[in-house]
Amino acid sequence: IMKEGLQFNVASIPSSFVFNKDNPALVTIVEQKISPILGYSCQHWHYHLLLSASNSLGDVLEEFLQLHALFWIEAMNLMGLDGLCEVMLQTASKAGTQDLEKSFS
Repeated sequence: IMKEGLQFNVASIPSSFVFNKDNPALVTIVEQKISPILGYSCQHWHYHLLLSASNSLGDVLEEFLQLHALFWIEAMNLMGLDGLCEVMLQTASKAGTQDLEKSFS
């Protein structure tokens, strides 16, 4: 879902020179451009990754960080959840580390 839904300027905001707090239409734009499914995915992917029994979490996490992380941070910021990004990345990192430890056991 995030691979398909996240992209540069996901909300098609015409100017990056206007602060989010100064854009009265932002809430409506975000609701239109970030679907509930994409919003849920952005907020909870780290938890599902942690619970996953996959043997390739490291590869999945690496691909996500290389290709989608900035778009994800943008979406989280637009939803007012940017303060959660660091904790989520730390949780995901732990999941990736656990995956590597399993591979070498």
